[in-house]
Order: sequence, then C-alpha cells, then structure tokens
Amino acid sequence: MATVVKAYSLSQCMETMAEYAAAYEMQGEKNLIFCEDRLTLIAERALLAKMGGTFLSSVSTFARFLKTEEKTISKQGSVMAVGEVMATLQKEGVLQCFTTTTGIGNNAKCIYETLAQLSASEVTPEVLRESLALLPEDMLRRKVADLAAIYEGYTAFLRENSYIDESKYLSLLPEKIRKEGLLKDCNVFFLCFNSFTAQAAQTIRAALETAKNVVGVFCAGEEDIYTNRALQTFTRVCADYGKVHVREFGAPLYGDAEILRKGLFNPENKIKRKETDAIYIFEAEDKTAEAENVAMHIRRAMKENENLRYRDFAILSPDIAGYSLPLKKALAEYKIPFFIDEKKSLKRHPLSRFLLDCFRVVRERFSPIAVQSLTQNFFFGACDEYRNYLLKFANYRGGAKRAIKTGEAV
Repeated sequence: MATVVKAYSLSQCMETMAEYAAAYEMQGEKNLIFCEDRLTLIAERALLAKMGGTFLSSVSTFARFLKTEEKTISKQGSVMAVGEVMATLQKEGVLQCFTTTTGIGNNAKCIYETLAQLSASEVTPEVLRESLALLPEDMLRRKVADLAAIYEGYTAFLRENSYIDESKYLSLLPEKIRKEGLLKDCNVFFLCFNSFTAQAAQTIRAALETAKNVVGVFCAGEEDIYTNRALQTFTRVCADYGKVHVREFGAPLYGDAEILRKGLFNPENKIKRKETDAIYIFEAEDKTAEAENVAMHIRRAMKENENLRYRDFAILSPDIAGYSLPLKKALAEYKIPFFIDEKKSLKRHPLSRFLLDCFRVVRERFSPIAVQSLTQNFFFGACDEYRNYLLKFANYRGGAKRAIKTGEAV
C-alpha cells in the first residue's frame, strides 16, 4: 500500500513519520526511513521522542543502505580521470572549446559535476551525441560536442578499470533490493526529500514492488510557497502500482506561522511585534552580527527560564558552510556548548592528524616544524614542559631523536 502524507513544516513531517512508525511497531513490524544525510539526526531524534527507544526502526540514506563489493571511484578520483581524458582528447585535437592546459585544470571539476548530473538523470553519452543534431552551429553545440567526447572517454575509463562512478553507484540499489529482498516485510518511508533523480525514482519502484507498505512524507502546500517536486514524482511513481492514499494534515499555515510566511515571502507586509509573541525577526549587518544575536538570545532565554537546557535550542541555517565560523565564534564567546552537523575531512580529525604527523616526523627526519606539530596534538598527551624543552634545547637538526638532557642548565 502506498501512502502520501502532506505536511506544512519540517517538524510536522518528523512527528507524522514517528507516529506512523510507532503504529507499525505496535503490530510488530519493521520500519526503514530513507532521508537525506542532513536529516538523519533529526529523524532519529523524532523516533526516540515518540517511542523512547526502538529496535524495529532505523534511519538511513540511500548510499548507507547500499552495500556492494563493486569498486567505487571517489569524486576526487573521478575529477582526476576526467582531467586525464581531457588532456588526451586535447592532444588528439578532438576538443573545440577546452583547448588549453589551464582550461583542463580549472574546468575538470565542473565538467565532472555536469557529467554526474547527466548520469543521475540517465542521460548516456550516446543520447548526448544524438542531441547535437538538434543544436545550431554555435558555441553551445561545440561545448556539448566536447562534453559528449569527454563523457565517452570517461565512461570507457570506468569500463576498462571496472569502476563504478559515485554518481552511478546508487543505480545498483534498485536491482539489489529486488534480488535480495532487502525490504521484504518492511515498511519503507521516504522522508522530506526535495526532489528525486531518475535513479532515486527507480529505488521507489523497487520499494513498491517488495516492501509491505511505502509511505512518502513531504513538506507540501500551495505552489507559490512549495515547489512540490518530490511529492509530484513520488505520487506519479506510486500511481503506476495502484491506488495511492493521500493524507493531508491540517490546513495551510495559519496563526503565527502565517504571519511569519507573509513577512518572509512578501516583504511589503511588515510584521508588527504586537501581532505575535512567538516570532521574532531581526536584521543584522552581516553573518557575524546574526550569530552574536542568536547566541545572546539563547543566553537570555537560559537565564529567564531555569528549566531550559541547551539541547532545547536548534539553529537552522540554509548555508552551514557559510555560517559555521561565525556561529562557532559567537557560541564559544558566550560559553554555549554546541554541535554542528557538518561533514569534515578525516584528515582534520585529531587522531588522523596525530598519525599523519608521526609519519611526517619520520619522513622529514625530525624537522623542527614536524616535531612541533606532533607535540601540539591532543593525542600526544600533556607536553607543555617537553615542548618548551624542545624549543630551548633540542628541536634542531634532529635533536628530538636524542636523549633528553638533564642538569642545572635544563
């Protein structure tokens, strides 16, 4: 059975998903919730808030759920491969637009991302080549011809080396679901997706064919506010498998939420403070001022209400990378503990840095800079006195390798 649930806010989507999951669990059934990586933590918290704890429900992304022995090439590796293909085609005189060495270095990443989008939309090199006949003789046609040639070369590289491209990786999931029965006797949720690629739509089809129930929960509403792209795709796919039960919660935004919507989406409507006590809007000079204002309000709320805890606050931002530094600085200055849900390179982890610095010290034969970097690491232990000793007596010409000096001078 396919069910579509239309809600009007992220929190309502999460609450609805948790209610459905709890009802299924009461019948002893398993639940699998698919969502984007940025929402996994919020979804898990919603489940725990509703049920306290669970062994029958799990939250996952498509990529996490897919386990395969196929060799997958990383995005960085793909960019390098595209650069090599471009260099080869350039030497052969095939390319018409990307004809310089600097052009390869500057454009390889952008071209790969374009190819990844084409692949996710199931556009093959052959389809791209055939589309050239529909284009006039101009710059666009020459660029598309270059893309088709690079796409063909990159596809040949993957085939020759038995690699699966990261963007094509998820195309393995639908067939794996069908063959291995991964979703048998399971209720599958598709939670708060903004849109679905052609590959993701195939995953929905596989779930409809094998799962017990399929539920799509989306933020949806009037088209002047919501795009409804994911909702429309999900409903269209489900309709191919029978009747779709549509459930719509409540009415479009009202009360304080409607006042906020009018102020955000229609600047001509000025929100007056007296109209609502639940919404506060302020305008700052820059991101730093925004972050400081947020931190100040959290501290003020904590002081005015002793029952509040820091975990009761959430800061939502459409640009985590852009606001990360200002928020970290402001929250640290106001002594507010925080967690930011952001991806970091493994190289930035203190333990990874410690291991890499160990290798660097040996490779650079105990150079002063390498030794200093290693001893500053958290995992090196308490070492202020040792670092001072190195700076004063031993950290030169491999001095850190020699026995520690003792005596009155030290």
